[in-house]
Amino acid sequence: MRHPTPLTTAALLVASLTLVGCESTWLASGGNEPPPVIQPEDFIGEPRANESGDIDQGTPVSTEETKVATNETADPAPNPRTDQALPVDAMVGHINGEAVYADQIFDVNLVAQLESFGRRFEGDEFRKAAGSVIQDRLQGIIINKLILGEAELNLKEAQRRGIEYRIQSEREELLRFYGQGSLAKAKAEFRKERDKELDQHLVDFREELVIGSYVRSKVMPKIVVNQRDVERYYADNIDKYQQPDQRVVRLIIAVDAAAAAKIQERLSKGQAFEKVAADPELNRYNPGITGLFNSGNPVSGTDVTNQDAVNAALVPLKSDQHAGPIQAESKTFFVQVVERIGGVKITLAQAQIGIEQKLQAAQFEKHALRFRLGLFKRGSYSDPAEMGNKLLEIATARYDQ
Repeated sequence: MRHPTPLTTAALLVASLTLVGCESTWLASGGNEPPPVIQPEDFIGEPRANESGDIDQGTPVSTEETKVATNETADPAPNPRTDQALPVDAMVGHINGEAVYADQIFDVNLVAQLESFGRRFEGDEFRKAAGSVIQDRLQGIIINKLILGEAELNLKEAQRRGIEYRIQSEREELLRFYGQGSLAKAKAEFRKERDKELDQHLVDFREELVIGSYVRSKVMPKIVVNQRDVERYYADNIDKYQQPDQRVVRLIIAVDAAAAAKIQERLSKGQAFEKVAADPELNRYNPGITGLFNSGNPVSGTDVTNQDAVNAALVPLKSDQHAGPIQAESKTFFVQVVERIGGVKITLAQAQIGIEQKLQAAQFEKHALRFRLGLFKRGSYSDPAEMGNKLLEIATARYDQ
């Protein structure tokens, strides 16, 4: 039995973060029920407390942020989009008992998208576009936190040491690259270039490493690819690995015996086959496209034309070689190989590693799906639709201009 080739961390992360379903449908069909829902109605929507324990009122969205300054009297009726909007640091729900705040969702990439939508759309069109990207972002955070929460409890000490070493290496590299050893300079340059705090980057980097390491530890042991699997895949896809030589061919069929003699004379004097084939007084086979066979598309195999004698003369020809005159069925043929294209011939031994990786990736997808479904059953989180609606309320107030 052949041991599977390890997949890259990047591939693991991409696969592990792929979600099942969309919007508020979280589990694949087949009887899987959504996990228990936490709904902290007494707290959702309130701003987070600051370090002193006092409630930080955050940055409530006021009417002034979305109105163009005019001399008109303000509409006395309250605007539900702005007057009662949640602050940007309001709690919108919980994941595994941990509070989720709106400003955790609105990262720089999401804000850029929402600002773009605000310039292009309004009203229902804005809400539809914004709701879609908000839900995608929210789903990514939920699956991240579910995996991360379980990973933090179950990572082995050796894994933790490896992760901390990677984080320290990343930090040192960033200090060298952005600050030439100066922490203050590195932070300033990093913020300027990436529009993100260096410390937050290291936190995110650690989370990616933890998630990748944990998913790998849970899923990779289940992946088994044996030699029979490889051989079956190779046989089922032999056309990808064994392709014959191809040729681009020109053909001349002489109009009559006198034309055949003139064709032979001109070719023997070194005139280009292409030019002779383009003469309609001599050639009756596609003179308008210089006698190109199959409209110039490459052909493969030894049975190219419906004339055995022409095929026999054609097969040994190399690029830019021609043969003729060839007599067949009272006609005179001349044939040229314009270009000979080498076929693809990959043996099973040469294809082995690539096939193993394809089969491992397919198995990883299957096992990762089961792993995610198990997380959804074990984890707990607020209703994604409700969280999404609260986030959309904030986005509409701030960006639907």
